[in-house]
Amino acid sequence: MPEKAQGTSTERSDAELVVCARGGDDASFVVLYERHFASARRLAGLYATSPADAEDLASEGFAQVLGAIRAGGGPQWRSTRRCSPSRTRCWPSWRRR
Repeated sequence: MPEKAQGTSTERSDAELVVCARGGDDASFVVLYERHFASARRLAGLYATSPADAEDLASEGFAQVLGAIRAGGGPQWRSTRRCSPSRTRCWPSWRRR
């Protein structure tokens, strides 16, 4: 998609960026990564034993999402947003296992 028609990458919504990344636009995935990596790292820090492990966990998560997006899958925005509260409730019990 032409940059001019879509606005700059930082102006596009996450859902638009996922669609563009699914279409092969790696720069869109980079924007998503930059927007959300710090949050993912903080979340990973709940489960990791060190900051370096949290960084690795967050990076691995993004790598898996990118792989899914490239395969035509990955986040479907409406369902992802709906599942967020469920994940937040489930992760503490998963952590105790």
